[in-house]
Amino acid sequence: MKLIELLPLIECSTVNVYEKRRYGPPRFIVLINPEKNKGYISDDLLEREIYSISNSYNRGLQITICKEKDDEEKENE
Repeated sequence: MKLIELLPLIECSTVNVYEKRRYGPPRFIVLINPEKNKGYISDDLLEREIYSISNSYNRGLQITICKEKDDEEKENE
């Protein structure tokens, strides 16, 4: 599922978006309110696949998305 498909389904006001990395903890990208900030997110970010979804400590959601594929990986597919 892509991020653009999930955002309309979310009812909470706080969503933290992280990028999954091969080594180390996920990298924080953006904090959004899905009901208000839909026009402020880049198309590249919205088209990424979701890796995991979890609850965060502040009653919001934490979404981890897959890292954008390199040009070499895209050619090999």
